[in-house]
Amino acid sequence: MYFKQLKTQFLILLGLIFFSCLIIFEIPPRLRIYYAKYILEKNFNSYCENLKLNQIKFRYGSCPNTISTRIRTEDYPIINETISYTDNFGGRVNKKSISQKFAKNKFNLFLIGDSFIQADEIQYEKTVYGLINNDKTVIKAYGFGYASWNTEQYLKSIKAINANNSKYDIYLFANDFTPSYGSRYFSFNKQETALDQKYYKSIIKYFMKKSFTLQKLQKVYLSQKHKKPHQDFWLNYSKDNNKCQFLKDNKDKLSPLLVDYLYFSLPYKCWDKVYKESYEIVLNDVKNMIEEATKRNSKIRFIYIPSPFSFKGENFPGRTSYQYNVPIHTELTLTGLKEKLKNDIGKNFIDLFEPMKIHISQYNQNKDCSKENCNNILYYGYDGHLNEEGHRFLYEHLYSN
Repeated sequence: MYFKQLKTQFLILLGLIFFSCLIIFEIPPRLRIYYAKYILEKNFNSYCENLKLNQIKFRYGSCPNTISTRIRTEDYPIINETISYTDNFGGRVNKKSISQKFAKNKFNLFLIGDSFIQADEIQYEKTVYGLINNDKTVIKAYGFGYASWNTEQYLKSIKAINANNSKYDIYLFANDFTPSYGSRYFSFNKQETALDQKYYKSIIKYFMKKSFTLQKLQKVYLSQKHKKPHQDFWLNYSKDNNKCQFLKDNKDKLSPLLVDYLYFSLPYKCWDKVYKESYEIVLNDVKNMIEEATKRNSKIRFIYIPSPFSFKGENFPGRTSYQYNVPIHTELTLTGLKEKLKNDIGKNFIDLFEPMKIHISQYNQNKDCSKENCNNILYYGYDGHLNEEGHRFLYEHLYSN
């Protein structure tokens, strides 16, 4: 009798915990998504699958002829609600050009990339291509990019745009290479990302993917798991002369994304097989892009945007999250990756690291860092993408002359 009473009380307690989780963790985020999609902006749908643009198939990308709103994030009020508009090709345009027919002959410069080029955190007029078009020059720029795109989509973009006698600027970022992110490496092997593979093995793990509560619990678990490699790890790593072996011995204690960044910061000879394979797949796309540009009598550049971890104080406090756990004063420059790209791409490759470092230094010289916040000059604190100053830097360094 006593056991049955305990069992009943236990079941009631579980029920109360379940409904509490629904009220606290499950319902509010879903209401926020609903608000963003159906209330804040009726025509919100900015994500489209199986796009066909000029007979070229894209697995996903920005929907043509849409208005979408980037809702507030942890960076608010720096990132506020920002509305984006697309033409009938899916490229981002100003408000008056929404739904217009894409005419390639109106442009002579095409900026292609991922979320750094989509740049839905900021107004069109303050993006790098918006700044170019605001200038009274002969250059007319078209921004074509979408979150999580990689060199597979960049190559398809050149084919779909199909403009002759033009310039193509392809923006590369570490995520194009990092195997743990679900980058080009996984799309080449026609696999789901490592995260998806992990969760879809059972019904329980499926619910882990869908449940906000379980996601929060997993974040707590992972943040505790990867909390250890902090000061001790970075201190020992900086002192160790054989960083290749040190990383190999300690990588299981680190988050997979941090391991990716550390390997790409080391010379090519230190890279594990998976990093060399991932790099070669991207390099093959790069060669094909050069070939496609040449066919169209066009020039092409590959512009490397450094990770915000390359500079002290950038992407802070986002850089200290459990996925990365990079201290504020650590500079993780991915030197090995950059050097390999310079050697393999040659004159078509532009590394923005040194110019950006100089820009941040000069910017800080004009500020009193004892009174002002001297962090996050070119990148957002949580979001990690280039902010308005970052886009202005791209414009002034690459296009204003």
